[in-house]
Amino acid sequence: MHRIALVLARLYARCAPVRMALSDYLERYRSDIRLNLSILCDARFALRAGVVKRVCGAQLRFLREHPWLFAERVRALRIVEAHGDLRPEHICLEPHPVIIDCLQFNRGFRIMDAADELAHLAMECEHLGAPWVGEHMFWIYRRVTADRPDAALLRFYKSYRACLRGRLAACHLRDRSIADTVTWRSRAREYLQLAAGYL
Repeated sequence: MHRIALVLARLYARCAPVRMALSDYLERYRSDIRLNLSILCDARFALRAGVVKRVCGAQLRFLREHPWLFAERVRALRIVEAHGDLRPEHICLEPHPVIIDCLQFNRGFRIMDAADELAHLAMECEHLGAPWVGEHMFWIYRRVTADRPDAALLRFYKSYRACLRGRLAACHLRDRSIADTVTWRSRAREYLQLAAGYL
């Protein structure tokens, strides 16, 4: 884990910043949160609409009430072209760890705050029962990059990413060729519960 953390932190330290207007950056989150809300409240998925509305409402409220946290990230040039889909299954545990399966089909999806991407990985590790992994990743990241993202912002990123993963899990239920709907519905609920816990 230590070697993986160093690989990632050094990668982010080398990434060229991507300049983006704050308004565009905030709108990306707003648009995605509204899409999460719309899809996760679809009655076909049998998810708890009240929880979805509470979580998405809290995320939108965070954007309205804390825009300076995002402005600081934009101003500090922390928006980079990253992996785009950093999850545990995309880390190859070789003696020298290799990060695989970068999200290639849409560059826009790879443009993000480095802390957002690490928060995504941390959230996925928490989902798998290993919260210490994300804590260690951020400890190394701070040491290597001297970047110390706000704790509330990291909780937002985790909640947002958990909702997004819940939405993707729920969308599998639309595929009529998938017989095991119980697994995907359960996964969507697990991610929603995580998202709510961060807020």
